[in-house]
Amino acid sequence: LNVAGMRCYRSDRLEAAVDLFAAAVDREPTHALAHYNLAATLGVLRGRSGPCPHDATVDRMMTHLEAAVQLDEGRRARLSEDPDLSPLHDFARFRILEGADPATRRGVVMAVQGATFSAPPRGAFGPPLVVTLQGQAPHEELEHGALPARLEHRVFTDDGDLRVDERSGGWAVEAGGAVLLDPDGGAPGEEVLRYRLTPEGDLVGADGSRLLGTPDECSA
Repeated sequence: LNVAGMRCYRSDRLEAAVDLFAAAVDREPTHALAHYNLAATLGVLRGRSGPCPHDATVDRMMTHLEAAVQLDEGRRARLSEDPDLSPLHDFARFRILEGADPATRRGVVMAVQGATFSAPPRGAFGPPLVVTLQGQAPHEELEHGALPARLEHRVFTDDGDLRVDERSGGWAVEAGGAVLLDPDGGAPGEEVLRYRLTPEGDLVGADGSRLLGTPDECSA
């Protein structure tokens, strides 16, 4: 099944390749290469037509990549070099799988810099808050408020319309690895929020609030 899937992949019959790789994984869940090939082929389909037509979601792709690396550690070295996986490069969960250690400050910066996080979605209306941690400063130079953050507050009116309010904030990583988020960019008013990065690539606050690093893309 895996070999047949590769023939389809090489002849650009990607939907058939996905079906064959998925069948290989169902038949033999410990087949590391089939897991990897399934994720990579989904990455190509995602790049062409988005996540939903072929269930090429971040969660599905990452689940198979994580299984591939767990079954065959040598797969980890391929992740950053494989162009098929480029749709995943800006997700913290992918960077952690590449080797960014969420238990260290350096690893946290490597995982979250440039990544987007969102509050849990509210049904078909999607997430009420989307946060992107921007900036390209080296991790040694990070200070609170030194890097910009973009916050999108999504509000749905009584008429069913979507209104997106954008706000500029700031972010940094403490020496202990905590991610600081200043929602108003240093202006008086809102206090700085503190999160820890989980091994799954989410940000969790002290009060249990969560910003998801893996988006809920197609369930609605």
